[in-house]
Amino acid sequence: MPTPTQLPPDFERSYLASNSYPLNHVSASSYGRSSLLDQRKRLKSRRQSLFVSNEKAKIPIRDITVAGKVSKENILNDDHLKEFLGDLTVVNSDPQSPTEASRILTFQKDVKCRFVFLVTEDALAPLEAQHEMLTRLLTFYQVMPQFLDFLYVYGSPHGEDRNLRFSGFRTEKVLMNPVPGTCIPDMGRSGRRFQICYNLKTVGLKFEQPGQQVNKVWKIRQAAVHHQFDLGSGVQNWICGDPHAVVKGLVQDMYHEKRDHSSKFGTVEQSLLSSLEIHLALARWATSEWRWNVQSLEEIIDNMTLDIIAIQKSNLDTLDSESLGSVQEWEDKTNETIMVMGSNADILTLLKKFYKELIEDQNFPSSELRACKQAVNDFAFQLDEIIYDTQMQISRAKVLVKIVADRKAILIQHLQAQAAMVASKLTASMYDQADRSAMEAIAMRIVTVVTLFYLPATFSSTFFSTDVVKYQGGVKFSGVAFARFLQVTIPLMFVTFLFAGGWFWWEWQKRRRSSMATRHANPGIFPLDGIMSGKVRL
Repeated sequence: MPTPTQLPPDFERSYLASNSYPLNHVSASSYGRSSLLDQRKRLKSRRQSLFVSNEKAKIPIRDITVAGKVSKENILNDDHLKEFLGDLTVVNSDPQSPTEASRILTFQKDVKCRFVFLVTEDALAPLEAQHEMLTRLLTFYQVMPQFLDFLYVYGSPHGEDRNLRFSGFRTEKVLMNPVPGTCIPDMGRSGRRFQICYNLKTVGLKFEQPGQQVNKVWKIRQAAVHHQFDLGSGVQNWICGDPHAVVKGLVQDMYHEKRDHSSKFGTVEQSLLSSLEIHLALARWATSEWRWNVQSLEEIIDNMTLDIIAIQKSNLDTLDSESLGSVQEWEDKTNETIMVMGSNADILTLLKKFYKELIEDQNFPSSELRACKQAVNDFAFQLDEIIYDTQMQISRAKVLVKIVADRKAILIQHLQAQAAMVASKLTASMYDQADRSAMEAIAMRIVTVVTLFYLPATFSSTFFSTDVVKYQGGVKFSGVAFARFLQVTIPLMFVTFLFAGGWFWWEWQKRRRSSMATRHANPGIFPLDGIMSGKVRL
């Protein structure tokens, strides 16, 4: 029967309860129970979207021994992972006792360097792992719970990059008085270690469309990185969220299994130097393509806006609001690029600061200080160059945003001019219509006045032509009849005009009161002097 590993009780309890991570962490009290409960609740809520089904799980692991030998293993399920770590289920074959299976933890000494790749098919796909596999790994290495925040960017339940703007840098450092559960001599763990969690974003060409206005389509991808380093033994571990297995390929190029890497991990100094080289490789990977992405943005925006700003007045009617929407879309993409590159520069700056402060810590091992200090200084110098290049691309993109904003303003002016031209044509058409309406109104007024003038006389003539009034005597003209006609017609005309004038005055007063109420309700539209004087133009 295999010999069990001597484990601290805290670590053993934590490992056996790995499914409750992060509540089972040996340093749970230092993180705060409420914070861990929130993390646990969030992890459970993301269980369906963050992980794949059992048959699709596969976690590639690459180990490098102190002798520089490289070995690889693909972990396919939780049982496979338990066996790989040394968590064995042994059947008791003693004939004197009932056959029972017992669980024995036979953890081996940690290899000098281990890479665990949490691969995803793309930036939005779930991790190719089971929930139990992830929590077991995080418990086995006592990974800081904050690393979960960096993994939530994967497995988007919405099918879009809503976490693209998330960036972070978390550290944990214990150089003296380690937590008892992390000090395991049989596994080569001194407990004097530091942990780093961060994410970096790169951009990759998704596909090309030759001859199109938008000839290149780029996709932003991000890698989540957890690194821990034991300063007592020089053991280092890496757990990486890795879309398209790009980081895996990067590490494979650095530490190929056919090459000898014995000079990389023999001492603490060599191990620290190799870890810094990995950080640099990740930094170069994250920043190398942004130059070409910004150049592509410049080309696309030039193709889209140069014709717009040089358009002739006679061609303004060819513009539409979709042109403005397209320009705004690419301005937003450029601002997004600036934000992502800025987050990379900030994270690399914090990474440099962490290592500079690490070697200045009074508890840093003095035997390794001189060599490690030189390695960190060289690392900081190279990081400065990468940060400078990134900031140059940020400045370039900011200039592009200003150019886009200026050209968008010109486009808006063109659209306003287009609207003004349409309005002027409409105004001219309305003027012609108003002119015709005015002529019709004049004609109607003439007809109304003439009709009103002849109405009493017409009525009187009609009345006198009836049998009600008769003037006979055989004469062609009767003065008496004419006098009677005038006596009836003139008063009737007066009464008619008086009634019409009174009716008009009543309607005018009604309209005036309504207009005054409208003007008082909208003083910003109508002039104040017109309201105060009570003069209303009808």
